[in-house]
Amino acid sequence: MSKRTSVVLLALAVSCSTAVVLADSKIEYKATEGGGSSLNTVLIGQGKVRSDADQNTSVVLDPAAASMTILDHGKKTFTRIGRPELQQLIDLVKQMDEMMASLPPEARADGAEPDGGAGGARRP
Repeated sequence: MSKRTSVVLLALAVSCSTAVVLADSKIEYKATEGGGSSLNTVLIGQGKVRSDADQNTSVVLDPAAASMTILDHGKKTFTRIGRPELQQLIDLVKQMDEMMASLPPEARADGAEPDGGAGGARRP
């Protein structure tokens, strides 16, 4: 699962959740993808969820404010996304899925390969 997909799914899960998170928790897990692996951390506390997918990027989800904040530690910047922007992102992902579904099977396979499709280099 790609990083973008993971972030979107995590955002959807939290935004759809109506439960208030009261306990502080730390979850660490190892994700294996494409022959490599990474250690990921999820922190839950003060009604927010923080996911550290790599050493440079964190995502903080705040269900009470219906917002998601993406932290870029390397650049020391952040991007806050509210409910309207998140809904636009969800709609865009749905449109992309619908477009992929309407393609012939060969084109879908080309677009689904990690090194093919949208802007990727093709194998000789």
